Amino acid sequence: MQNIVAYNAQSIRTDHAFYAAMGDARTSLVDVRDVGAVAAAILGEPGRHNGETYELNGPDALTNAEIAERISRIIGREVAFIDIPEEKQRQAMLGAGLPAWQADAILSFRNTTAPARARALTAS
Repeated sequence: MQNIVAYNAQSIRTDHAFYAAMGDARTSLVDVRDVGAVAAAILGEPGRHNGETYELNGPDALTNAEIAERISRIIGREVAFIDIPEEKQRQAMLGAGLPAWQADAILSFRNTTAPARARALTAS
């Protein structure tokens, strides 16, 4: 969840929008405080959790358009989500100083949440 602020706060302030190559893919946002609470619970009783696997998810799987609607409601002004081509997102990440391997890994992960986009990429 904190990635919204880390990566999008500036464009939300200046452009009243945020940009990503996500289309209408749904993602479940998780707050780092929730991850920390789960980790603390597990570390507090390691024997109870030995060999267990936990999948952490937020309460809703949202599109970026739905996230923009919620941000708009909370801050009291319109915020839009603008879907951009994947290569434009990659160039923006490289321009922000991410190494190519990391930008590619992020986009590869995003393709798992945007199946239609992933199919289009593998078909080309």
